[in-house]
Amino acid sequence: MEFNEVIRSRKSVRAYQSAQISDAQLQAVLEAAYNAPVGMGQFEKIHLTVVQNAEVIARLEAIAGAAAGQEDFHPSYGAPTLIYVSESTEDGELITGCNVGCIMENMQLAAVDQGLGSCYLMGMVQMAKGNPETAKLLGIPEGFCTVSAVALGYPVEENTQREVGARMETNYVK
Repeated sequence: MEFNEVIRSRKSVRAYQSAQISDAQLQAVLEAAYNAPVGMGQFEKIHLTVVQNAEVIARLEAIAGAAAGQEDFHPSYGAPTLIYVSESTEDGELITGCNVGCIMENMQLAAVDQGLGSCYLMGMVQMAKGNPETAKLLGIPEGFCTVSAVALGYPVEENTQREVGARMETNYVK
């Protein structure tokens, strides 16, 4: 797919088919994450966790649901794959949060290019933040904190390009 097509086709998908994504598609998305800009090249401050186990995903949703006070909570929208992005907590610098944003966007653009849908899962992650069971389920290394996650899968509805004009006010200083 041409790059501008990918950008116009990227949108949040909140309904997925049950079929698991292929290993090749997963690797393409991970490769995009590995190639994201990370401040000062400090990749050791970032940790990725791929979850494709339906039971683990259900437990993660239950933890988030308990925190939200909603028993029947499905914030991963039925996606068969989740990729959690964690950062080192040693310095709490703003740059590490920016790094995570770059990684997330690269993964979402790669997902579109692979014919997949994606959704940025900030709320689900934040609701379960600090829960020791979440860290254990995900195998988060000591000294890291989960920041966000992306849901991946085949969308129920076909990815189509959006027509998006200028939505932000733009100021030019020449």
